[in-house]
Amino acid sequence: MSENTLQLASDSLGGYLSDPQFLQGIEQLVQPVTSFLTLARSIPVTRTDVNLQPQVLTGPTDMNWLGEGDRKPVSDLSFSRQSLSVKKIAVITPWTEQLDIESFVSMRSVIQEAIADEGRVRVDAGLWDGLPSTDLPDYPTGLLQQSGFLSHTFGTEADLGLDLKAMIRKMRINNREPTQFALHSTVLDSLQGIETTDGLPKYPSTFGPTPSIWGIGITVTNNIPATPNTDEKYISPVVLARWNDIWVGRMRGSVRLGDQATLVKSDSSQIHLFQEDKMALRWVARVSSPVVRRAESVCIMENVEA
Repeated sequence: MSENTLQLASDSLGGYLSDPQFLQGIEQLVQPVTSFLTLARSIPVTRTDVNLQPQVLTGPTDMNWLGEGDRKPVSDLSFSRQSLSVKKIAVITPWTEQLDIESFVSMRSVIQEAIADEGRVRVDAGLWDGLPSTDLPDYPTGLLQQSGFLSHTFGTEADLGLDLKAMIRKMRINNREPTQFALHSTVLDSLQGIETTDGLPKYPSTFGPTPSIWGIGITVTNNIPATPNTDEKYISPVVLARWNDIWVGRMRGSVRLGDQATLVKSDSSQIHLFQEDKMALRWVARVSSPVVRRAESVCIMENVEA
């Protein structure tokens, strides 16, 4: 928008006043809550590029038992410098003043809710499966586009539930205690459809509002990619992680209302807000690509058919 944009503020500050119901949801727009951000560790940042230096051991240390008075072994730690490079996602949504006059509260609430819902989906999808920055530098590199993690091959065990158990075992062998599975709803449906010889659910803990399996909670999100195959099933990955070792940088976004700017759409056509009796809401959110502090804190099973 332009410098004529009006920012939400109190009357004493000369800001653009809005109804309380509309303002109540502004925080949801500025700080979208997604499945990935709920799991990972959010790091508040104030710059678009923040260097991190997580401790990453390149191999076993020289730690050893020794006699009293003997020299203690010395080991060097190798540090890999990683960066929380914040990406920006934004949209401007115009509407007419007539709609605003006819339905002051409900119209803005509808716009607020629509942007918040779309923002959650777009941010979440980017964190899960955003394209590598080498292809699209303005996109986050999603967790599933990164490499070097532990992996398990789907179908190695007798059923999907045992494959998940093998993923847990693989992380524990590497001295990392997993905290949560993340998977597509079709995978959960497949788990719930596995039965015993008596026709009962083999994994009853996967039912209910807080599903789990083998003592590990399950987060279900359809923002993990799922591709339909020829058997009317879907192919998608399953992620198991120690989520506190996955960091995402977050800058506070912004929400502004304006009525005097000229907007240029993607097809180069223009919208003259003031001349056409329109208003617009501009939404901006900022998050970084996920940074995994230890590669063995993530185990991924690709190509799960469910």
